Amino acid sequence: MRISGGEPADRPGYYKITVRIEGESETWSVLRKPDGTYWQIAAVDYFPRSGGTVRHDVGDQIVDEKTIAQCEAYYAELQQKEMYTRQAREYFIKVGREHGLTNQQQLEYQSDEFFARLFSNSPVEGELTKEETKQKVEEYWDLHYPI
Repeated sequence: MRISGGEPADRPGYYKITVRIEGESETWSVLRKPDGTYWQIAAVDYFPRSGGTVRHDVGDQIVDEKTIAQCEAYYAELQQKEMYTRQAREYFIKVGREHGLTNQQQLEYQSDEFFARLFSNSPVEGELTKEETKQKVEEYWDLHYPI
């Protein structure tokens, strides 16, 4: 199972959670409103005529206790992963500075795309320990920018 999430561009303050089962093509997505309630997504419109790149239409509120508990578990997991990624990114930049990182490189290396490429060959995304992350970061810098 792969769980992803983040703030949708069209709904500031909301949090979208998407769950995909490995080997299946369908996904399950919900929106968490700022008040902590969970809602089904009725429709997603990419490049809507009204402008923007995406529009999420909110459906019915999720009231089933078991489903709410699962949503809360997914949300907590994603929040933990985001905190971990922020810490890893900060450490990556810190080590980069020690290796002579330029301002332009610093901006490039802070991008989500670069960070995803750096960790793309991890066994399970987001499941490296703090020590494994430090080792991976140091190996990258030693390989590309030896002191």
